[in-house]
Amino acid sequence: MAVEFKFNLVDESNVEMEVGGIKEVLVASDLEKLQEALAEIRARMSPPVANDPNLLEPVTTVVNPRWFVAADMGGQGVILQIRDQGRGWLAYLIPAEWSQKMAELIATNTPTDQPPPPGSLN
Repeated sequence: MAVEFKFNLVDESNVEMEVGGIKEVLVASDLEKLQEALAEIRARMSPPVANDPNLLEPVTTVVNPRWFVAADMGGQGVILQIRDQGRGWLAYLIPAEWSQKMAELIATNTPTDQPPPPGSLN
């Protein structure tokens, strides 16, 4: 039996969540905790999230998100952080050999008439 979830944005700071007939008002920090807990649980569930994207499905993109790149202090590669307006800053450790490959792929797929971004924080 599927549980019905309903969400209603009450105002800029509050959302009403209804689960199985029970209502609760949440603030942004509550939603962040809920997202983190659900993501941790989902990571342990089957089937796993696909390793590769489905290239036949349309994707929703964020145009020019804020991002930051820094060297990993452990020397394993670089840390790439991308800001998602709903989930906050997502951080990824990219091993050195893959970060170089990523840089090549980005350069190869970037239109040449576009100026490069000004530094590592855009």
